Amino acid sequence: MENSEEKVVMTPKCKTPTSTTIVVERKVVDTEPSDKIHIAGGDHTGIIINKEKVYGETNFLFLRKE
Repeated sequence: MENSEEKVVMTPKCKTPTSTTIVVERKVVDTEPSDKIHIAGGDHTGIIINKEKVYGETNFLFLRKE
């Protein structure tokens, strides 16, 4: 069964001892459960968190708490 729809996808890019940089994209994805993604529910329905790093050319917005 086809279960593809537009979701907000967060994927880790790199990690330091004090921060994690993530890629946030809105894209059409197959939402079949797997051990490589977490599909949020409740108030956060529509968000998918990838558990694997990506290594690609992407523009990033860096947020830091001061």
